[in-house]
Amino acid sequence: MPDFPRTRPPEVDVATIWAYGNRTLTGLTGSPRMDLMGEDASFEIGTGSRKARIDRILASEPEIEGSVLMNGTELKLAESELGVQHQIEGMIDLTPLASGDIVIVRVYMSIETPVSYVKYAEETYSGSVSPSLLFICTKVAKYGLKVTIQQTGNYRTFSYQFFIRRRV
Repeated sequence: MPDFPRTRPPEVDVATIWAYGNRTLTGLTGSPRMDLMGEDASFEIGTGSRKARIDRILASEPEIEGSVLMNGTELKLAESELGVQHQIEGMIDLTPLASGDIVIVRVYMSIETPVSYVKYAEETYSGSVSPSLLFICTKVAKYGLKVTIQQTGNYRTFSYQFFIRRRV
C-alpha cells in the first residue's frame, strides 16, 4: 500500500475553546434535553407529537407456559379473548418428535362476539425436525385467538411458551 502523507491538526488550546462563550456542539440549538420517547420536555405537559399515539403501545399479558403430554386429541396451548386488538406469539419445542410421530399445530381466530372460532392456519410436522423450536406468531384479532396441538404416534411431552400482546 502506498504511504500517504499524514497531516496533524493544529495544536489547540483547550482552555481557549472553553473560554469562547458562544460555542455550539455541531450546531445544536434549543433545549438538548430528551426523554426516553425521543421528545423534549413538552411531551410531559401534553404537547408532544407522540402523546396522541401513546395508547397504541403493545403490552404483554402474563406468559402462558408449561408442558403437555399428548393423548391423541387436539389440546389447547394458548387462548385469548380480550375484546381488544391483540395477538399471540410464542414457541413450541418439537425436540421430542421421533420417527413415526406426527404433530399438527392449528391456529384459530374469531372475528365476532360471542366468540366463534374458525381455523385459519394448520401445519403438520413429522419425525425429527430441525430446527426443533417452532415459533408461532398469530394474526392480529379482536375477539379471540387460540393455538392448539395434536399428535399421533408414541405420545410425547412438548414444552411451550406463549405471550399475548395487546394494545394498551
